[in-house]
Amino acid sequence: MNRFWVRAAAGASVLTALAVAAPAAQAKAAPISAPDASALRAAGVKVTWPLTGAAPVVAPGTTLAVRVQKVAGRRGVPVRVALVRVNAKGRQTGTVSSATTRRGTIKVVVPKAAGKSFALTLRAGKLRYVGRFSTTPAAKQSESPYPFPVPAAVPGDPLIQLPLPLDNDAVQPCDGLSTDSGSAVLHLGLTSVTAGQRVPYSIENTGPSCLTLGLGYQWQRLVDGTWTDVDQELVFPAIAYFILPGATWTGRAPYFENAAAQTEADFVPGRYRLATAADYDARTAPDYAPDLVLTAEIDVVAPAE
Repeated sequence: MNRFWVRAAAGASVLTALAVAAPAAQAKAAPISAPDASALRAAGVKVTWPLTGAAPVVAPGTTLAVRVQKVAGRRGVPVRVALVRVNAKGRQTGTVSSATTRRGTIKVVVPKAAGKSFALTLRAGKLRYVGRFSTTPAAKQSESPYPFPVPAAVPGDPLIQLPLPLDNDAVQPCDGLSTDSGSAVLHLGLTSVTAGQRVPYSIENTGPSCLTLGLGYQWQRLVDGTWTDVDQELVFPAIAYFILPGATWTGRAPYFENAAAQTEADFVPGRYRLATAADYDARTAPDYAPDLVLTAEIDVVAPAE
């Protein structure tokens, strides 16, 4: 048998602050300010501003809404809202979107870029307001010695996984558990399968020991009462799984879907079984014979014509 031990939306509120009477020179960064309710009311409009705080942080992809209302009995000036990119000094480097209205809601969508600086600007006649903000920084990736992402441990998760090779002098997840005996059950997710399709499977640790296994498996076909290996060109990644007693392994891995065994389109219809191996001694070397050989049977049928 082949054995591959390759073990947001921001809350809206009407703010009051210092109004800038005239636009700043283009060469300079515009001062940060929030809409002054009194000054805007004198201009005939009322504005609901979506940014709060001195240094707002907004999630990428958030929709910011600026609501513009006319003051009763006043004509009201046009209000222009723009979402712009700014550099570290607060100077505008580009416009994401802009719109003008006398009454209504202007919505702008923050680009999906983490850790970037932007400004939401508002012009109402001679009044100008600038609200700078940044987007949420990207999450820092924890350093890992492995060339692929390894998910963080989940408290209470009975499944532990590590890549090979293992250091036999280091403390291993299964240390302290029995290595004298073990048992497991291989479960298939289907009772029959069309040739060429995948068969999901899981392995339940029913014994007192920690199980160690990889992603390798072997299809076998029942021929004249004898189970015969089926030739397949398969490559299995170098991953080892440690399954604690009572846990069920479903093939969870950093870059794989749940476990599934691939059948081939040229499989002759008939009775097959999936075979895989497991050890209940975590320190068993890869070249040794497996402690457990697990099998489960299934019918393979021909594809519909």
